[in-house]
Amino acid sequence: MHDPEYGGELTPGRAKAAKYISLLTYPPFMGIIAFAAISIWLAEGANSAVTFGIGIMTATVLPLAISLYFAKKVKDTDEFGDIRNSRDRLIPMAVIICVYLVGAVLLYIFECPAASYLSMVSYACSTLFALVVSSKWKISLHAMGVVGPATMLAICFWPIGALTFLILPPVCWSRYVQRNHTLLQLVAGSVFGTLITYLVFLLLGGIRTRLILAGRTVDVYPGRSADAPLIVLNSFKGDGSDVLAEAKRMTDADFSLASVYIDDWNDAMSPWPADPAFGGEPFRGGADAYLSDLTRTILPGIRAEIGEPAETIIAGYSMAGLFAVYSAFRTDAFSAAASASGSLWYPGMREFMEANEISRSIRRVYLSLGDAESRTRDERMSKVGACTEGALSLLGSRGIEAVLEINPGNHFNEPARRMAKGIAWCLEHRCASRAALISAYQTTT
Repeated sequence: MHDPEYGGELTPGRAKAAKYISLLTYPPFMGIIAFAAISIWLAEGANSAVTFGIGIMTATVLPLAISLYFAKKVKDTDEFGDIRNSRDRLIPMAVIICVYLVGAVLLYIFECPAASYLSMVSYACSTLFALVVSSKWKISLHAMGVVGPATMLAICFWPIGALTFLILPPVCWSRYVQRNHTLLQLVAGSVFGTLITYLVFLLLGGIRTRLILAGRTVDVYPGRSADAPLIVLNSFKGDGSDVLAEAKRMTDADFSLASVYIDDWNDAMSPWPADPAFGGEPFRGGADAYLSDLTRTILPGIRAEIGEPAETIIAGYSMAGLFAVYSAFRTDAFSAAASASGSLWYPGMREFMEANEISRSIRRVYLSLGDAESRTRDERMSKVGACTEGALSLLGSRGIEAVLEINPGNHFNEPARRMAKGIAWCLEHRCASRAALISAYQTTT
C-alpha cells in the first residue's frame, strides 16, 4: 500500500501553527479536559477533588514525566521530545500502561465515578494496542490520545461532549505536515482509539442513552435482556453512573437503570408545601405533578427505548427517597421502592402513610439511614430516625416486605453506595404473598 509522507512545502506560518497544535494536544494534556469534566459534572463533594487528583496524576503528570524521562535517553526525538523510532517507544509505553492500570484501581477503590476508571482502563487498552502495533509500525499515539478522551466525553456528555472530536482534524493536519505520521497512521490511530474506548465502556457497563422526556434529561443504561427489571432513579446531580457501578459490584442481577435529572428538587420531590430547611428554598409540593409526568410520559419513553421490563422499581436518595415512598402510595406503576437516607421527617408524611393505603402493586420497600442523621439542629430533621422506624413498622403491618439498614455517618456519607445497597436489596429479594407477610409480622410482634 502506497502511503507517502507529506511532500509539500511547510511555510513558517504553517510550521508555527502545526507546532503549537501538536504541543497543546499532546496526549497526556487531554486527560486534563477529560477528568475536569468528570470531576465537575459526575462526582460529588470531596469525591470531586479525589477524582480529579488521581485522574490528573495518573493520566497526565506521570505519563508526561515518563515520556520525558525516556525521551532524554533516546537520541532520535522530534522537537517536542517525541520518540521517533517505534521500537524505542515500547518500554515507556509499557510503564505508562502500568500507571494507567494503577490509576484505574485507585479510582475504583475510592469510589470515583465509573467514567473515571473506565477511562483509565480504555487508556491502558489503547496504549497496549499501540505497543503491540508499534513493534512493526508507527501508529499515531497523538490521534489515539485525542479520540480516546473525546469518545469518553461523547458517551458521558452527549451531544456537547462530542464537540471535542473537532480537535482531531487540526491535530491530524499538524502531525501530517510535520512529517510525524503518514495519513494511514493517523487514520488508524483515530479509528482504533475510538473503537477501543467505545468497547471498554460498552463491555464494562458505561454506555448509556440520553433521552429528553417531559422536558427532563433521562440517562438510560439498558440491561442485558429487554425484560430486565428497570430501576428509576431520581437524581439531583450526575447521570447515575456512580450508583450503577456500585450496584453492579453488589449484585449479579441483570437490570436496567434510568436516572432522571431533577433540577427543581424542592418542588418535584416534595408531596405538599412546607417551610424551607436551614433557611433554603421552600418546599413547593410538586410531587403529584411530577409523578404524573413520570408515569404518563417518562416511563413509556424509557420502555420504548429498552423494552418492557419484568418489574419497575422506584429509587432515590434524601428527598428523592421521600418521593419513592410517597409514590408507593400514589401509583401502581412500581413493584418496589428503595429509599436511601430518605427524608421521612417531612412534615405530615407519617400522618399521610397512616391515613392512606399503599399501592397493591408494591411488594417490598428498602429504607436506610445514617447513624448520625438524627443529630441535627433542625428540629424536624432530628426526628428522621423515629419517623423511619415508624414507616418500617407500618409497612410490615400492611404485608410489605420491608427492611431498615443503618449505615455509619451522617446524611452526606457515601450516597452512591447507600443508594446502590437499596437497589441491590430490591433486586435480590422476592417475597411471599401479603397475607403470609402480615401473618408473619403479627406473629413476631
